[in-house]
Amino acid sequence: MIVKLNTIGFFFILHFTLQNAISQNNCFCKADLDYYYSEIQKTVSYKDQIKGKRKEDFDAKYSDLKNKISCKETEFDCFSLLNQLSYLIDDEHFRLRSVPKLLSSENFSEETTINAYLTSDEFLNFPKSSIALDSLERMLSNAPFHQLEGIYYKDGFKVGVFQSKGQTYYDGIALKAPFPIWGKGQLVFRLHPSSKGNYYYYHAHFKDKRWIAISNEKYIDGRLIQLNWKKDTLQKDYYSLDNTSKLFEYKKIKEGISYIRLGSFGMQDSNRNEAAIFLNELKNLKMEKNLILDLRNNSGGGDKVSKPFQKFIEKEFKEGEIYILVNIKTASNAEITTQRMRFSKNVKVLGHSSSGILSYGSNYGNRVVLPSGNYYYKVTDMNFSEFLTYEGVGIPVDIELNPNEDWIDQTVKLFHKD
Repeated sequence: MIVKLNTIGFFFILHFTLQNAISQNNCFCKADLDYYYSEIQKTVSYKDQIKGKRKEDFDAKYSDLKNKISCKETEFDCFSLLNQLSYLIDDEHFRLRSVPKLLSSENFSEETTINAYLTSDEFLNFPKSSIALDSLERMLSNAPFHQLEGIYYKDGFKVGVFQSKGQTYYDGIALKAPFPIWGKGQLVFRLHPSSKGNYYYYHAHFKDKRWIAISNEKYIDGRLIQLNWKKDTLQKDYYSLDNTSKLFEYKKIKEGISYIRLGSFGMQDSNRNEAAIFLNELKNLKMEKNLILDLRNNSGGGDKVSKPFQKFIEKEFKEGEIYILVNIKTASNAEITTQRMRFSKNVKVLGHSSSGILSYGSNYGNRVVLPSGNYYYKVTDMNFSEFLTYEGVGIPVDIELNPNEDWIDQTVKLFHKD
């Protein structure tokens, strides 16, 4: 049986709701919205972007959201509503997160914590589907592999992803979970199609169940690649690197081709020391003419780490070709480094477009908690708005690589074509 998008939605339109059983007595969401609206206007990114027509649209959205608040909202309802305001600003460092109350990454498996959580309002009010899950699972099992709807797996979780009729978003609900803090049918994530051709994404942390807002999720060949959900657990993720990969690595691929892996530009003392030692080692090596520079999974850091590498590479390989590998987990300063290098005549960027988190930054990591205590955001105090074009969409690639074949092998073959 072929399952089409609206087939599932039509079948479950009368059966699917997300529970809104008990809300807080006071109108916490309206107070949070007012506060958030006021605080947003103090940010660097707001001052850069929200002017003229965008200012009119921003104020109109605020008024519209305020009028929609019924004071019966659950925490998730309000989280979704508040982020509608945040997504009018292109600043991926600025998104809201919810504050866990009972759970943490340390205590989530403790028996006393589990027992307390499973009887708490936090668990009972967590968004949950009232769909007939067995019927949903059977239908999703027959969804075409290359269709977004279907069954996905990650770290012991099994979720069903579907779109209800009349909705623009897709929900991922728990069919199986490795931790008892998760109830079957609870919402694990929600995907909203964006005007930029990707998805923005609300995702519950597996261990403390706080809500996280993420942009630039992409669906590619049975995978949601930002957070590594996939339909086929045996499918190898050539576009990514596993946790065992070295942060800093050099090797000779073959005659004429060097490989350098730079996995982090982090400013922590330990990473800066490791990076400095590696750079000195590179300076003492005899390099091949051409270079594969691997920035996959490099989540960024600072110029004090990245710029010495950039200077060395541009000098050492100026007579050869430089191919930079990036993926959706190449972020922040690693994206900035890619963008600074990519317009040199001997540089090409390969892979998939990057994360799109590069125009602003949080140098001090200061948090602002909204009045309800349910949500917080990090203050962005660094401005790289010359890269604003790529915020939320990523640095584009010159050559897109196949996610089902080894990226190093594919890149090596390209050198022979030049």
